[in-house]
Amino acid sequence: MHGTATTIHDLPVEILLIIFHDLYDDARCCVLEPYHGLRNRLSGAYSTRWSNHTDLRLPAIFPYSLANTCARWGAILIGVPDYWTRLVWFVDKGRSTPLERIKAELEWSGDLPIDVVVIRHDGPLNPGLAFLEGEEWSRAVAEALEIEDPAYVHDLTKLLVPHLHRCATIWYDVILNSSLPSLHRDFRGVATHLETFELHCRIDNAEDEEFDLEIELALQKKKEEEDESDWAFQCPNLRALGLNGRNYLHGVALEAHWIECIPELRSASIGVFMVIEPDDERLSHYSCLPSLLEIASTLRLAALDLDFDPAGCPLTLYFDMDQLTLEDWGGTLLDELENVSMLMPSTMVLIRCEFGTGLMTDKEFDLVLKDISTAVSLGPALSEWDGRRLAVERCVGFTDRVLDSLGSITESSSALQGTYNARSLCELSIIDCTTFSIGALKRMVLRRREAVKNPYSCVRMLRVLRLGGDRPHLTEEDVAWFEENVREFTLS
Repeated sequence: MHGTATTIHDLPVEILLIIFHDLYDDARCCVLEPYHGLRNRLSGAYSTRWSNHTDLRLPAIFPYSLANTCARWGAILIGVPDYWTRLVWFVDKGRSTPLERIKAELEWSGDLPIDVVVIRHDGPLNPGLAFLEGEEWSRAVAEALEIEDPAYVHDLTKLLVPHLHRCATIWYDVILNSSLPSLHRDFRGVATHLETFELHCRIDNAEDEEFDLEIELALQKKKEEEDESDWAFQCPNLRALGLNGRNYLHGVALEAHWIECIPELRSASIGVFMVIEPDDERLSHYSCLPSLLEIASTLRLAALDLDFDPAGCPLTLYFDMDQLTLEDWGGTLLDELENVSMLMPSTMVLIRCEFGTGLMTDKEFDLVLKDISTAVSLGPALSEWDGRRLAVERCVGFTDRVLDSLGSITESSSALQGTYNARSLCELSIIDCTTFSIGALKRMVLRRREAVKNPYSCVRMLRVLRLGGDRPHLTEEDVAWFEENVREFTLS
């Protein structure tokens, strides 16, 4: 019929569902089924999961933006349970997801496995909040309570708990420790589908005396009860675990073998935890840390303010894992950790940490340094390190002095012995570092090449060099020089 306008609202349901399903597919990514990678690759047996590269704070995420467009679209989307298997709930005061809406979304997802994300609109806070003390700490807690209501988060958790058996991902990212659910108190049953379980906060505001009393009572009750199945939380297929420090400590205190009953665990992280009473021996060292280190192939320890007590742990612990990440560790904590255990990861990642030489001495792990300040003297710290691969990213302390150290003989070595600083270094990646010169980099490369000619030398020449991000300018002659003197040279 001529002269009649047609809008998208006139499209039949069948056409809209085709459009919606294309958008649903765009929000997901293809993955191989676990444990059968090669077989599935040959047979084409792929599945899809929600993409983890999406910023879930954006208003345009699927299906929320479409469901809010109009009542008709919302009614159509509600009728497809697959669309509601990624649930994103916000906890900001005045902008939180209504509890009735949460209950409805859980119903809309039917009986399908779900990914649940509990976050704030404004995103992560400054990690330095973890180490505030005194009045600054009290002020930060008061300000956090103005924008986050722990009682609301606990009400949200109560709605989620009956659906734990079908959760594939549970991710909390809040401000206060008191907003997080308690591992031993709030979770029950068997979460068969759960592969990712993350509980993160920015400030530890727990009332130690009250919380520890709860634990003592729970432990006493556990000893008195023969049947423990009514409170146990099991997740046999868990692959990634992230807990705030207090939740981890108390969770393991209640069930010592809980971690060991997760055979598929591949990566783990422990976050914000402060010792309010240093004299409390139960909290002054991580006596439960070894159980996690022994079973996880990668581990991340973030913003922990602990006093490690060597007498509280066995003297010979060998932690053999793929990667250990330490984030926001300061003072002498790393050296204390070295006194407690023998760290033997394949790769050590240090992010915004302060450290001396103790952690590096004679260690053969690959080393990744990110956002290291000038408070750390990288030259001396790296001199005794014996790893092959070094990556530095956004490190303002990575200067010509560090490069000169990497191209020099150790102070305890004579010229005849020829023992060099970082003697095994053969791969170097420098990303977003601007405080070094190309001339110093050339000197280091050349000195290590020349040192190899010494029959008494214990040094490797640099074989791989990668430069990326913000960096000093390289001329065409500079690039040609590095390509001639380094086996593999890459600019990005």
